[in-house]
Amino acid sequence: MKPLTNSRRSIFLEVANAKEGITKSKLCQHSVYRGGSINRIPHHLVGLQEEGYIKVTRSCRKEYLFNISKKGARMLAILQP
Repeated sequence: MKPLTNSRRSIFLEVANAKEGITKSKLCQHSVYRGGSINRIPHHLVGLQEEGYIKVTRSCRKEYLFNISKKGARMLAILQP
């Protein structure tokens, strides 16, 4: 498993730091267009989901919540010594 870099790493760490999951709208607050430092957030979310690092669940408000998966927990151990 190779470590994540740049934007994917930033997005993954944001998802990991959110205890109960994070919505797409909260992640988009870190977008370059809103004064943040991350480009193409939806693109990177799909990539992280396809690679199995994050999983998507639904909240009671019918918003999608992003959480780390078991594989993501192993990656988190690699990224944070």
